Amino acid sequence: MSPRQARQFKTGTILVALAITTSIGLTTYKAATAPITYDEAYTYLRFSRKHTNQILSDYQYPNNHILHTLAVRLSTRTFGDELWAIRLPGLLGGFALLAGVVTLARRFDEPVRSGWPIAVAFLPVVMEYNGLARGYSIGAAACFWAALLLIDALEIEKTQSRRSRRNDIRLILVGAMLGVAAGCVPTFGVFVAGLLAATLLLRLLTIRPIRLRSAAGDASLIALGLIPVLLVAYGRVRMKPREWPWGFGDWQSCNRAFWEHTLALPDAMGTQFALAASTLIAVSTIVACAASFRTRHAPTQFLLATFIFGVAALISARAILATVWPLPRTIHWLAPFSIWVILIAITFLLRSRKTAHIASAAIVATIVSWSTTRYDSRRFAGWEDNAAVPAALESIDRHAAEQSLDTIEVSVPWQLDVCAEYRIRHLPRRRWNLSSNHATAADYSISLPGDATTRSRQILFEDPESGIRALNHHRSDEPSPTQ
Repeated sequence: MSPRQARQFKTGTILVALAITTSIGLTTYKAATAPITYDEAYTYLRFSRKHTNQILSDYQYPNNHILHTLAVRLSTRTFGDELWAIRLPGLLGGFALLAGVVTLARRFDEPVRSGWPIAVAFLPVVMEYNGLARGYSIGAAACFWAALLLIDALEIEKTQSRRSRRNDIRLILVGAMLGVAAGCVPTFGVFVAGLLAATLLLRLLTIRPIRLRSAAGDASLIALGLIPVLLVAYGRVRMKPREWPWGFGDWQSCNRAFWEHTLALPDAMGTQFALAASTLIAVSTIVACAASFRTRHAPTQFLLATFIFGVAALISARAILATVWPLPRTIHWLAPFSIWVILIAITFLLRSRKTAHIASAAIVATIVSWSTTRYDSRRFAGWEDNAAVPAALESIDRHAAEQSLDTIEVSVPWQLDVCAEYRIRHLPRRRWNLSSNHATAADYSISLPGDATTRSRQILFEDPESGIRALNHHRSDEPSPTQ
């Protein structure tokens, strides 16, 4: 390594460390302070609190990310039902995802080596879901660690003619990781299919002589790790994929939602921007293919093949299973790959190393600045109104205390019901009865924006951002306090 390369390596390492530390800090702070979201509350109250046998057999709703749900059950039984304990497994999964990307990026030269992990660490979708009690961060972490282990395994296969116990263990771990990915989020199964197809292709194309017997042995070891995990997660599930109604009916809507989700884009960006972004990824993929053929760089070839086969598996699953296009968060792993393929294409097209560094740095800096300006520690994107529920209930609690009410009935819309149900578990001073929205006998209510029934009620609380209100049903003649 030349002195110049050594300086670049040191600088890149420092920048990556700073970026990862900052991202983890912001994510952890938000996980510790932002109120619970609907999906998190539903997962905890309807699944994680159940017996293990029920968790493994109840897949009525996709909120049950089975292996993640089991992890939340373990965490809450150990530490209690505080919000940080519910989010702990997902947060640790987010740390593992960033560690996997950083380790994988070390297989590449600059600017990919430093630019990729920094960009991934600050992708809005990564920062959001690394701090949520959902299975996406654990599943994505398992995906990238499985890819890393397989890259190493294929390199060893090229140089060794005999099997090694260490490599056999590595392949079993690959299978287990892939099982964890699909066991957390079923849609991650398309990544599993893409990675296995890429492994088969590259083994046949790059390892000489072709050793079919050894390849069959490797496949058996991966299956040895994969199948038991899948049987644990889905052995008792009877629901078919085509029965899952959550998703999009057309590709354009899915594509638009994916980019809005990945980059936290405002609605005004629209379909045209999403189409342009996907076109950029497609062109970058073609350029990256040319780069992989010219450089013969094994990690590039492997990740590129995984990306292409994964997308192909996604499209094939949509056609063969006749199901909907997935929600963007269920193809969480595509976001880091999209950044990677752009950086690979830039490095190949801009032959001047300095120009490639500048262009890559500009892209990464744009992502970092955009993400930090959009960062909001008080609420999670997509569940903004959920953040107002604790304050609304606390205002009701204070008012009930002033009225010396020990038992109260609160009407809550279904969009907020589990958030309210979780919050009242931590407001033990009185007996709470939650009822459906517009219950006539309710003492108080929480209303959504635009609810016409709020006009004759006393407003105890109003969230200025979401418009969520807490209303008193029995003191409508008093003036509303200023909130």
